[in-house]
Amino acid sequence: MLEDCIFIEGFGFGNYKSYKDIQYIGPCAKINIIIGQNNSGKSNIIHFLTGQYSQYLDSVKNKKRIEVQFPFIGSEAADGAYAIFSLGINKKHQTYVDILKKSPSFRMDGLINAFSYILDQKVFSKTRDDEVRWLNFDQKAGFEDSFVNNLDTQSGIGTWNWQNIWTKLTDSSGGDLRAHWIPDVIQRIYSDIKAPEIILIPCFRKIELGGSSGKDHDVLLNGESLILKLAELQNPPYDKPEKNERFQKINLFLKNLTGDQSAKIEIPFERDTINVNMNGRNLPIQNLGTGIHQVLILAAAATALSKKVVCIEEPELYLHPDLQRKLMHYLSENTDNQYFITTHSAHILDTPNSEIFHVNLCAGQSKVKRVSEGLDKFQICRDLGYKASDLIQANSIIWVEGPSDRIYVNSWLKAVAPDLFEGLHYCIMFYGGRLLSHLTAVDSEELSEFISLSSLNQNMAILIDSDKKNSKDSINTTKLRIEKEFKDRSCFVWITQGREIENYIEFEKLKNAILGVHGEVNFTKNGQFNSLLNMKKNGKDISPKKFEIAKRVVESEPDFSILDLEQKVNELVAFVRDRNGTAAFCSPPAKPQVGD
Repeated sequence: MLEDCIFIEGFGFGNYKSYKDIQYIGPCAKINIIIGQNNSGKSNIIHFLTGQYSQYLDSVKNKKRIEVQFPFIGSEAADGAYAIFSLGINKKHQTYVDILKKSPSFRMDGLINAFSYILDQKVFSKTRDDEVRWLNFDQKAGFEDSFVNNLDTQSGIGTWNWQNIWTKLTDSSGGDLRAHWIPDVIQRIYSDIKAPEIILIPCFRKIELGGSSGKDHDVLLNGESLILKLAELQNPPYDKPEKNERFQKINLFLKNLTGDQSAKIEIPFERDTINVNMNGRNLPIQNLGTGIHQVLILAAAATALSKKVVCIEEPELYLHPDLQRKLMHYLSENTDNQYFITTHSAHILDTPNSEIFHVNLCAGQSKVKRVSEGLDKFQICRDLGYKASDLIQANSIIWVEGPSDRIYVNSWLKAVAPDLFEGLHYCIMFYGGRLLSHLTAVDSEELSEFISLSSLNQNMAILIDSDKKNSKDSINTTKLRIEKEFKDRSCFVWITQGREIENYIEFEKLKNAILGVHGEVNFTKNGQFNSLLNMKKNGKDISPKKFEIAKRVVESEPDFSILDLEQKVNELVAFVRDRNGTAAFCSPPAKPQVGD
């Protein structure tokens, strides 16, 4: 989570619209993707956040019971006049520690231990996730009964812990378990949780003037408030120059979208539109294509807002999958808000710094499941109607022999082109050295005994160890065949200039990594055609832990001066950029390209 922001760590609710049984959304990240079919109940999560969350949080703080305006819509609607609300506290964060520090007799040791012990009880763990602890408040039962009936000594927590934490939080003595200790402790937790400002960006977005108050919650309801905010970022007060830095992020995003490095937005003196200067022309944003228009409005609004909780409905509308990915990357890396985003699109599932929540309609009720595994993502795609052939066409695929090769390649790409992201601009897949003879890049019935890589993706690169033992050795026929087939299809082939990929690593760095993983061993001598991972321990050959060694190697900056590493990494970067259809992406490189 970002520092200095009031973000939501987790929340739950029930007896609300399509939700009868309480559902839990957490742990929450910077970007939270709520995905599911039409009419599954995704939008009701957004409606609860924007319309009810703060109201219920305040009701618990003040020990007040409020009747929900939109009860569960179903056969039991008469019994659902009161909603159930839950606050999630992530134990990995500092929220509960900060609460304890405000107590009159705060002592770090005993108080935190007691509070941690309470929160570790099963009664607070409502989901399979152990990170979040949930405090449920039943509006129908009222404040005391909501907690006391569920959290008394029968829960295994014990009276001493409740009394201990209550005494230190309130600087009081005496009291009673049911009347004081439990409800007062729970209320103190709630009372110190601040309600964030929650902004809604609806699914229909366009620049329209008139009727704006210029407040944050109006930023996307009409164009005037957005224009005013952008004008302030473009020409900020003298004592707030950092605001212009946010404005320049929008311009950088526009350059990356269009491929035009001169592109920029400008707010004219009249402040009646957003002008886009591109390709030597200055046009109102309304004159751009719908996709660029939409994604630029979203990026501009998200940048104009700061340290808010922003709910976005269906950002994929009118956007090509590539624009969807770029927008999500921009929100993740260049803004300081928290986001809850409803979507039908599988193209944004790999957004960095995100959590995914899958919504289904089961027997007339909406159910929410946190997605934490690749198989769950696959099930979501099936639920949304995607086929495997729709998803496997990544912008580019880099084939490598195994997991350690992936670590090295990602390290090199990150050093040279930090704007390229695995899962967004390229994917890395493994072929395994022994399988190379069974691979082909050619679609042909005559080669049906081979696995056809091109049937998986046309935008392929492949990294192959030469396995040469000396400078006079030849590349074997299988590798030469693969090289020719890839080049015939304008794909990229990289056959190592040394024997193996490890020959691109500075020998001392590789040696230290090996010692760190295996302890004292005897090494092969350094050399371009030596197998550097051949080693003996106590006179016996040992199998290298290549993956662990690679992770240690990439902890420091790579040396691109070894063999042809500089040339090949630059060529691979150029290939990936070309297959993504643009020369730059959402973040400027942290350093020049190797060789510049």
